[in-house]
Amino acid sequence: MSAEPITGLSGKRYGEVLLVTPGEAGLQASVYNSFGLNDCPAELWSALDAQAIAAENAAATALLNGPRYWLMNEIEKTTQGPRIIKNFGGIDMVLQAQTLLSGMNPAPYTPPIRSTGTPSSPLTPAKRSTNCTTPRCGGG
Repeated sequence: MSAEPITGLSGKRYGEVLLVTPGEAGLQASVYNSFGLNDCPAELWSALDAQAIAAENAAATALLNGPRYWLMNEIEKTTQGPRIIKNFGGIDMVLQAQTLLSGMNPAPYTPPIRSTGTPSSPLTPAKRSTNCTTPRCGGG
């Protein structure tokens, strides 16, 4: 296995299809990416049907992620095993990753508690300072 630097990425177009399936450890996604095979043609991408892709691939659901454009200019990837290529609606994509989705679900956000014991909120109006003595803050 060797690292393969890829340069000149910035602005290159790609698309991804994530096939979500249940597994022993929870939901997992197989991430397919068009980069390096094609530029994710607009007319083919807009015709993709996520429900049909899921059914064709025995997945619980298919998520369409794109089209997107690379923001970084260089990546380095270590090749692991043979390339697995699938075709989704005329767009060839290579399997780039397999990941558990449960690790991407952090606990729900809990706002910090103020010293008064009430949750803070952007909708909670601020109290006027009793220490202010200038007209700008309503004092003096």
